[in-house]
Amino acid sequence: MLNYAALYYLLEVSSAQSFTLAAEKLHMTRPALSTAIKNLEKDLGFLLLNRNHDGVTLTRQGEIVVQLAQKGFAFFDEIEHLTRNRPEIPAEISVYSTLALNSSITPALVKNYYEQYPEGKFNAYTIGNASPDEILLNHPDSFVLGIFNETRLFDKQLQMIVLDKSKTYLAMSPDAPFFPAEVKSVSIKELLQVPLIITEVSEEQSFQNDLMSALRKYGEPHIRFTASGMDMSSSLIADSLGATFYPSFKQFQNPNTANYRTISIKNAPKFVLAALYHKDIPQEKLDFFLSLLNQI
Repeated sequence: MLNYAALYYLLEVSSAQSFTLAAEKLHMTRPALSTAIKNLEKDLGFLLLNRNHDGVTLTRQGEIVVQLAQKGFAFFDEIEHLTRNRPEIPAEISVYSTLALNSSITPALVKNYYEQYPEGKFNAYTIGNASPDEILLNHPDSFVLGIFNETRLFDKQLQMIVLDKSKTYLAMSPDAPFFPAEVKSVSIKELLQVPLIITEVSEEQSFQNDLMSALRKYGEPHIRFTASGMDMSSSLIADSLGATFYPSFKQFQNPNTANYRTISIKNAPKFVLAALYHKDIPQEKLDFFLSLLNQI
């Protein structure tokens, strides 16, 4: 069996072209280094070095061995680098979300996490009535996913990662009489007389709340129904009984636009799909969370 230490010594001798200089670098005595190389030559059955008073040079066979040894040690260095830089399993990942079930983000995060770390622990919570500020100030090692007004201000200790920006659309039945067929966009003021269907469980409750606040600057909106979710809204929309607004994020299953007529709302508040975190979260946990997001 080859002496891999002796191969490494050979690389140093060939680089320095001197037993003396190589021995100094390796913190060995010259005789010990010379003996190790001679034993390697004995094991291989051929000479590796030409020795003379001016130093040493590689034989042809020595050149081949050095080339192969360099490739081999480079391979071992790559393996060691991977081992050294493999992310540790976070003790616990906790994500609070304001997103509804029609968002694929949280399920995708959980799936990616357990595919890599089946013995890990991923906690997924709904945010409930608490604000992102409250959650992250009380749980600074957690994350919050949600849809937020672009102008919303958070506690100065919180940081935001924007995952996507949204346009806001009005969805209605193709037969709905609310706007002529040629109309492709409307102002938010024009929505006042549209019979709206407001969902109690939306992608993010503040999305509906912020839009209603924007509407109320011009008057009282005409709310025909308050539905418990998008499924109920879909039936009401299909029957031309009302319209609803929704954000157009890539990670959401938005209303089936093949069955609805959609109109963009020109001056609606701007929304972002974002992840929030506390600035004091450990960098390794933040990097790991970002790697999970990047896999979606």
